[in-house]
Amino acid sequence: MPTIAIIGGTTGWFLAVQLGYTGLDWPAYGWIAAALTLVTLMTILGLGFLTPVNVLVCLELQKPSADLKWIGTWMQWYTRSRRKG
Repeated sequence: MPTIAIIGGTTGWFLAVQLGYTGLDWPAYGWIAAALTLVTLMTILGLGFLTPVNVLVCLELQKPSADLKWIGTWMQWYTRSRRKG
């Protein structure tokens, strides 16, 4: 999913430049800037928190004696961040 976020955001920006949306006056350009900001924040959240938590939980589950309390704690953080973001 982070790969899709990066590719989608980058493609959207270049498409907006090609179609001339970045040359619009302030009220319309504000929407373009807001969309770029949201895509950037979601990509950072995905690459900086959601993906590492998934990898750590997956590695912990592969251990013969997985620490389920540790997994539960991280998954609670994971689900909170997904509901907000």
